[in-house]
Amino acid sequence: MSPQTKSVLHDLGGILYAPGLIALSTIVVALVAGEHDLVPELGVTAALSLGTGWGLRRLCRVDEPDLRSPLEAVTVAVAWIACAVLAAIPLYLAAHDAPVTDTLAVFRDPWNALFESMSALTSTGLSMAPDPSALPRALQWWRTVLEWVGGMGVVILALTFLESYAAHDDLLAGEINVAEFAEQAEHPARRLWTVYSVLSVVCIGGFWAAGMPLWEAVNHGLAGIATGGFTVTSDGFQSYGPAIKAVGIGVMVLGGMDFALHARIAFEQDWFCFAKDAQTRGLMIGLVGGGLLLVGVTTLQDDGGTALDAAFLWASALATCGFSSVDLPSWSPAALFLLTAAMFVGAAAGSTGGGLKIRRVAVLLKTVVWQVRKRDDLRERRYLYEGEALDDSKAFELVRQAATLAVAFMVSLVIGTLALMLTVDGRSGLDLLFEAASALGAVGLSSDVTGPDLAATPKAVLITLMWLGRLEVMAALMIVVAALDRFRSDG
Repeated sequence: MSPQTKSVLHDLGGILYAPGLIALSTIVVALVAGEHDLVPELGVTAALSLGTGWGLRRLCRVDEPDLRSPLEAVTVAVAWIACAVLAAIPLYLAAHDAPVTDTLAVFRDPWNALFESMSALTSTGLSMAPDPSALPRALQWWRTVLEWVGGMGVVILALTFLESYAAHDDLLAGEINVAEFAEQAEHPARRLWTVYSVLSVVCIGGFWAAGMPLWEAVNHGLAGIATGGFTVTSDGFQSYGPAIKAVGIGVMVLGGMDFALHARIAFEQDWFCFAKDAQTRGLMIGLVGGGLLLVGVTTLQDDGGTALDAAFLWASALATCGFSSVDLPSWSPAALFLLTAAMFVGAAAGSTGGGLKIRRVAVLLKTVVWQVRKRDDLRERRYLYEGEALDDSKAFELVRQAATLAVAFMVSLVIGTLALMLTVDGRSGLDLLFEAASALGAVGLSSDVTGPDLAATPKAVLITLMWLGRLEVMAALMIVVAALDRFRSDG
């Protein structure tokens, strides 16, 4: 076994501890809630996760722990799949052994259990549960904490494997702030987790203060800051009052902002870093401008819901959170199309959100303006690259990087939508495009396509889109490049 492969497996073993530790915390919830029937299922998951992780760490020790290669991207890709398989075990076993409700019974289908766990770990929020409020509290907690860990997990993995990503830096084009933070801060991963945890408590407190019951506030606060869409109510946020919905918008926006900047405020008291950040300004312009546009469209189309509901849905789509406060399938095609566009654009780079990311979209839009105006001098580029005067080669490289990811993202969306069109009957093309964009953007809003009665093939398509979207197609492209390089070298 090569040193590079051992390094990959060693790192994978460390990541596989995560589902086991979450399972142990969920056992505590099960005991407190009196749901003792779920303890064995969670215990099996903890044993498999921790045992496999420990075995890989012990058997694949490396003499050079800092050794990195482009193949390290395989760790990221495989880790999400392996963790999703482990995370599906409690849902699947509980559906066969615990007191079963109609909602829990859907997880007797292993595809439904895997779909739910992948949706949780990618902080997407598309769900197979017909009524999440009917799930045992331990499984509600299981889904929520998987989303919470998965939300920050992608940022931490970007930090952990920054050296190996550098070999293919075009795939990190949108994570500039995270890279700079990793270089400048001491213990960057620890700082990010600290800020993430504090903001989670703030979000929980905000929901509770607005009148949400404590258990719901805990789950929705953790899911919201992770920009995950899982709820523990039967109708999402529809039954909540204006105060809770307003807090929800704030929570989703916090999760959709760059956490490297959150950390700078917390540890360096740089109170104006968000105001100085072009990406954050772009996010705010998109939230306000797009929100007003959606309010106007839903009013003209008589879609139902209040202006606050439209603003809530727009923030949910752009921040890629997935909370919903209306009966979304009843909305007009115009409104659904606007939300699809927002889900494609996505949140800020360095956030827990998905999508193409605001930074990359800004790069591409500014490039269009340059071409139309025929302005090529460096002064025109300073706003786009946050004050740094770049030479022509560097500017071209950043544009190329953004375009590469945009094309990969678009191709994935087109192929995913086409696959759904070929395998799902009786739904419009817009509904299927909306669902594919929601999965690829790690959003969780649904046009009522996702459900336990969906056939296995479209479920597999959506699972694949969630996996690709959470990784921003980075790891998948790296695997292809590494495989081609290996093939050429062997040839």
